[in-house]
Amino acid sequence: MPLSVERVRRVEIWSAWQCAGGSRISIITDVVALSSLESVAGADRLVVSVPSNSLAIADLIEDRVIRVDESDTLFDEWKVVRIGDDTGTGVRTIEAAPLATTDLAGAGLLEQTLGDGSRIHDFEGVGLTVSQQITQFILPVLAAAGLTWVTLGTVAPLFPINVAYSWDSPLAALQRLAAASQSELLIRRVGTTGYAIDVIDAIGEGMNTADIRSQKNLPGLRIERTTQGQVTKLYPKGATNGEESSTMARATWKVTVVAGSVITIADSAGGDGPVVFDNQLDGLYLRKANGVLSLISASSATFQTVTVADASSIAVNDLIQFRASATGADLTWLSVPGVPVKSGSLDLTDIPGTNNLIKNPTARIWPGSVAVPPTNWAFAGTPAVLKQTAAPYVKTGSTSIQVTAFSSGDGVVTDAVPVFPTAERPFVALFASVWVVSGQVRVEAILTLPTGTAVRPVLPAIASSSIAGQWENLGITGNDLNLLTAGATAIAVRIVQNGTTPATFYVDSAQVTQSASQEPFVEGSGGTKLWQMANERLRTSGGPLVSYDASIVDLARLDPGNFGDNARVTLGAKARVREPRLTIAVTTRILEIERDYLIPGNTRLTLSNRPDDLAGTFARPKRVPRILTDASELDENSEQRSSVIGLNNFRVISETTSERTYGWTRGALVASVWAGVRDFDTPLPAGPWDAVMAE
Repeated sequence: MPLSVERVRRVEIWSAWQCAGGSRISIITDVVALSSLESVAGADRLVVSVPSNSLAIADLIEDRVIRVDESDTLFDEWKVVRIGDDTGTGVRTIEAAPLATTDLAGAGLLEQTLGDGSRIHDFEGVGLTVSQQITQFILPVLAAAGLTWVTLGTVAPLFPINVAYSWDSPLAALQRLAAASQSELLIRRVGTTGYAIDVIDAIGEGMNTADIRSQKNLPGLRIERTTQGQVTKLYPKGATNGEESSTMARATWKVTVVAGSVITIADSAGGDGPVVFDNQLDGLYLRKANGVLSLISASSATFQTVTVADASSIAVNDLIQFRASATGADLTWLSVPGVPVKSGSLDLTDIPGTNNLIKNPTARIWPGSVAVPPTNWAFAGTPAVLKQTAAPYVKTGSTSIQVTAFSSGDGVVTDAVPVFPTAERPFVALFASVWVVSGQVRVEAILTLPTGTAVRPVLPAIASSSIAGQWENLGITGNDLNLLTAGATAIAVRIVQNGTTPATFYVDSAQVTQSASQEPFVEGSGGTKLWQMANERLRTSGGPLVSYDASIVDLARLDPGNFGDNARVTLGAKARVREPRLTIAVTTRILEIERDYLIPGNTRLTLSNRPDDLAGTFARPKRVPRILTDASELDENSEQRSSVIGLNNFRVISETTSERTYGWTRGALVASVWAGVRDFDTPLPAGPWDAVMAE
């Protein structure tokens, strides 16, 4: 069959990607079927069918590249990954995938070289931005595999994140980064010279909004409601420490503004604030930096504020927490205000409950000259200090402190941070990550007492090391730091030369936790991350789900001359769906486009109905990861069935001719052309959702 679709001129077979030196081998002239799938989740594919006796059969082999040309400068290229022959129909079907799921998935594994030269595949990138993580861990693997033409492109998130890598390919690592930074991954072809890695807020952001409405390109729509899968009170469960799972109880937040009794609160690590619904924290208690509790009478999601009964002793930059009752009971849950309680748990075993009290623990914030210590750090004695950014002398953040000490006690010390020991939690544990070049280094605690200061531990039980050429965590466990007995109100970590021999060393990070034993390093609060994850889940599954049956007609492909941008569908862009008969008018997002190149207008869409999208914005929580899933199939009559590509905790509706089956993912709309009525799900606009649904 000749190619009849607009813009597609020919389908070619190439020896390799053009940027990798590939060349054209032949042209497929007898295409039987040609379709493509574009997905925000990256599950893209091209399917080509040719007769079994096609002249192109000999050239259509694994790892060849299929190129779909639209013009001399516009084309898409895909690598052959699967070949199937059907003797009954006399057709060979070839499935091809983009660079991301072929070369980036098979380029090797990420690794880290230790000081002794050994290599490991389980390691963490702690306190590094997305650009730093890609440059330090991923691009070297690609270069070693010969993919030097894959480069760093546009990276939107600028804040530091923590990512644990475990035997990951470059593709898996990039997906981890996108999830951790609450961004989207796009592998973008750069002309004929290479590919760029983009980690951006949203694919398709800023493009035109497709208009989908009844009596135009939306023939029909049916709506159903269900409360199955709804959760309005959520208990996030973090990593297990021994036999106990961590909770969000010690989530810590920073005060940014104090205006009378109204307190503005933020995540000191740059993530979302604590309030996702107005009035969400009403009736709970704010725990001040001095340990005193104050009742919350109002809370605002728009301004991230709480109104407290007593704002005395609250100051800007204070670190505060929340409690469930006036007696200080732990707050281990979050809920949607004003709706019936439907409880559930959220399993987040990759997030530790560590609450690191140290401010700027990785010395990331260092705005002054090298003669000035990093923010929230100070010099101890008169050392010479330099800012270090090169591996292997940087481990968890983007910088480390290079210290050259000349006398015993020369080094650096963190700012003192408030502690509130209780009978149940009397201990504090601390450590610093140190690389010794020469001499000997010790780590000690400086306690603030009612009568002055004290150093712990005391001689001869000091935490010191002279082991050179590797990172070592030097610290003090809780048994040596019973703050309740000592009467301490604050604590600082000091890292200095031990003894009379001059010492040179690097300080990578420091941590103080109110615990009896050492906990995994976290920059900020693990409880805060659990809190943010719980709020994101409540944002999307705290209301009942609405399912729709829909079908559309792709007018921009059928008649591009008369139907322009307002009818054109673009991956990742917005779509406005209007059905006056059911009083539906929502703006949502296109997550998936499936096109049949031989039948103009035959296009299937998957539309997201997340509350953020319905509000007409692509804004997302900065530090809350999501997992993308995919499902799609064809029935025996080649009619498009099932499937949606969605985000973790979407509900998927899969429809066959005689029945529907339900799985678990979060609400999505599926619209198909010519294949009959389809389903889509979206969180119900009720209660706290009224504002985001109104348009």
